[in-house]
Amino acid sequence: MEAVEAYINDQEEPARSVLQALHRYLTGQAGLVAKIRYKIPFYDRHSWICYLNVRKEGGVELAFTQADQFPLSKDLLDFRGRKQVGGIVYHQVSDIDPDLLHALVMEAVVLDEERPYRGPQRKPKKKK
Repeated sequence: MEAVEAYINDQEEPARSVLQALHRYLTGQAGLVAKIRYKIPFYDRHSWICYLNVRKEGGVELAFTQADQFPLSKDLLDFRGRKQVGGIVYHQVSDIDPDLLHALVMEAVVLDEERPYRGPQRKPKKKK
């Protein structure tokens, strides 16, 4: 967890405040475990649930690894051309809607209970 907090503290404002607010919610109320993977914070329970990514264009994306399987709130997320991962971008702490955040995270947690994420799928190597 110290690595995640160091990552957050290394960011510029307002991204740092957004990351802190989301991190507190995800590790506190939602009870997820944070780890640095691919140089960004990932949150999991049984498997990867979501991650936080500071975008070059500005803002912090809360991205869900199995968003394509969300039965209720898939339409609320931006897939940005991705097939499986969908997210929502926050520019300020005031952008965070606690009810929407709770609904999205709980949907991801329920999905993780039913069908844990198995990690990135690798294409089989061609035989020579």
